[in-house]
Amino acid sequence: MDLGIRRILASFALIAVLAVVLLPAVPDASATGVEHRSAALDSASGVGRSFSPTSDEEDEALTKITEMINEHRSNRNVGLSENDKFAYPDSAKGSVTYDLEYSFVDPDTGEEKAAGDGEIVFYLPVTDGHKQVQILNNGTLAVYSGGSYHVALDASAAGFAAYVGILDASAPTAYEFEYELPDGFKLTESDSGNVIIRDADGDSLGMIEAPWAVDAEGNPVQTRYTLRDGVLVQAVDHTDAVYPVVADPWWNLGWQGAKTRLHAPERAWCYASDDNEDVCITAYGHHGTRAMFWTAFYFITWARSDHTDAFRHCLWSARLHIGMSHADASFILDLHEQEPGQPSVERQMDEWNNDVGYSLSNTTSSYATARNTCYSWSRDDDGPLQLSLDD
Repeated sequence: MDLGIRRILASFALIAVLAVVLLPAVPDASATGVEHRSAALDSASGVGRSFSPTSDEEDEALTKITEMINEHRSNRNVGLSENDKFAYPDSAKGSVTYDLEYSFVDPDTGEEKAAGDGEIVFYLPVTDGHKQVQILNNGTLAVYSGGSYHVALDASAAGFAAYVGILDASAPTAYEFEYELPDGFKLTESDSGNVIIRDADGDSLGMIEAPWAVDAEGNPVQTRYTLRDGVLVQAVDHTDAVYPVVADPWWNLGWQGAKTRLHAPERAWCYASDDNEDVCITAYGHHGTRAMFWTAFYFITWARSDHTDAFRHCLWSARLHIGMSHADASFILDLHEQEPGQPSVERQMDEWNNDVGYSLSNTTSSYATARNTCYSWSRDDDGPLQLSLDD
């Protein structure tokens, strides 16, 4: 069965995500099962449509910024999740509302100990001088043009990201993103630069990933977060940068599902301290969730100790080593293989495929390249991956 047919047969949630994020055409709103989708698309007044005339200079800048955003989205896999919930930008307000359903896991037993719901509302630093100029990706990416910087809001099942496209040296060096959280929730800063989202009891739901900024030549630009009451401020030192510069806060909420899959040694370590939890949110909530998504995307279902499991371990290991320090990546992979009751032959297979992923990370810094390579190897009996316990 070819890959196209397998994709069509994928789960309801997977099809919904792909329809929203990847396909250029606008599918029937009723096909997604998301009630507020049609309203969001109505407010968008179309997909990829220009709402206001722009100058040639603005068009050129928007094109460049959009290319930079799409490259970053592809590398980080923004918008791809096994979650079937979606958030859509309110294009008129420059904001997004994420309907949050959450549960918390007892670190001793692994059982869910509480559950609830609520909303996160996030606002772009849109001024009176900004005008909405584009709605892209079937309503999930709203772009606004104005003055010395453009802004975009990218909403998805996995969370949402805001992008600031800085056009020249006259642009501000600090951008204020107002937000609203459920009662008792708060944001807390961590030493890594991530900002953790916590409920009133201090349990974590996810994070705003450490700030990121890059100039037109791909050079990193110095940036940092500070928190004020109800405001996330991203400072961007774009002096001497090659314009345009793109920066973004990314709200990653994949930890909600990932923490329910931890085994006892993982739970014990992840919940031992805030620093440990910060590492785990990135390793499991971000990179682990992406590895699981792509396994479902390519194979629909997966099992232990077969080619699908080999692919997942290869990709997760490669992503961890690309996106984290070697010490943290290696520790998490070793911790994961301490699963109680796991047969030694399974552990040896997993460790081999983890090592293959690590070796791959030494040849590329691209998540997409790592993904494609791991997939190719998972279909090659003569490749470097161990595809079964009999290999």
